[in-house]
Amino acid sequence: MITNIIKPAFILATIAFIATFTLSHINRITKPEIAKRLQMKKDDAYAAVLPASLGFVIVEKDKKAVVDGKDFFYTVATKTDSGQEIKAYAFETAKSGYSGVIRSIVAVDENMKLLGISIIQQSETPGLGARAKEIASSETFFRHFFGNGGQSTPVTTQSWFEAQFSGIDCTKKIGILRKGEYATAGDELKKELAEKNSVSAITGATITTKAVINGIAEGIERLKKALVAEKTSQAEVKTQ
Repeated sequence: MITNIIKPAFILATIAFIATFTLSHINRITKPEIAKRLQMKKDDAYAAVLPASLGFVIVEKDKKAVVDGKDFFYTVATKTDSGQEIKAYAFETAKSGYSGVIRSIVAVDENMKLLGISIIQQSETPGLGARAKEIASSETFFRHFFGNGGQSTPVTTQSWFEAQFSGIDCTKKIGILRKGEYATAGDELKKELAEKNSVSAITGATITTKAVINGIAEGIERLKKALVAEKTSQAEVKTQ
């Protein structure tokens, strides 16, 4: 009787040990590659939100500041316009969505207006929150099969959801309008979104939209505090 109990227990324990050991070993092997790919995504995201096409050049990356007792990292970029140097800032946000943490790279100009955002990690529901990375397409059935009349279709890696954040004023509250999605919005809706400093929610995935907005708002507050601390420190150095 005892043997009948011990043997199955031993087999289960052995299987559990082997499975745990195997998963641990796989995790150790794949961890560096996962980290490498995430860093590549970050680099691509920084290039997307601080585009060289607009003249931006990153001068300081992952600059460290202590905000409210926690480390905060931000990137500084500059460009020259009419002989004047203009700065822009980018940082990473992380906020829980419906199915997991949503990580984004966010860039703003000196006036705290959004230059762009790029979602680098999300595990939201396919067909709902995951549409935050959906690329809008103007291709029709006819175009797909019969061509584009020799005209090339612009290639973009920015989703329609990300695109609508450009120009949003982060000194004000970012609102959410539920009057249709930006992907199919007409000029009238886009004008209303701009006037109300708002974005359109992903249909059926308001939690995802709110998570991105809240992440931006929290990141902006940390950035403001980091910049104030930097100015204070520079002023103290000058008076010494």
